[in-house]
Amino acid sequence: MSRSLAQLRHVPISRQPNKVFCPTFALANMMSLSPKIGELRCFINDKRPDLVSLTETWIYDSDAYDHHLHIPSNNLILKNRALGIHGGVGLYIKSKIKFKALTDLYHPSLEIFRVHVPDKNLIKQQKDKGKFNYFIVNATYNLTVQKGIL
Repeated sequence: MSRSLAQLRHVPISRQPNKVFCPTFALANMMSLSPKIGELRCFINDKRPDLVSLTETWIYDSDAYDHHLHIPSNNLILKNRALGIHGGVGLYIKSKIKFKALTDLYHPSLEIFRVHVPDKNLIKQQKDKGKFNYFIVNATYNLTVQKGIL
């Protein structure tokens, strides 16, 4: 197993009915996702995280990899490096979780994306609507600010 996935530890949480749903997250620096997709599939099937954020995906053409990178019951969002080698970020998010990609920080030169997950996913039986109505997942890698971008 590769170093990045072997070092991940699973911390069990108890999910109680009619309580606040707290999503489980995993983060991995893949250093090339494509050759490690089998390991990642095993990890996701075994640990069942709700969201898996990836850095250094090294994917350059999302369309060419759509079928190869598919993990059942998950959606994949990629922000590939536009120029050069390495880099790129990705997020696997369970299909049952509704989300919306936020594009306010989008720029072709920045390896960053944000995802808005609304309250329907967070609270099964919500009593206080003012407290917990969304969360935002941010994935960033090697944010090099160039003159004129920000």
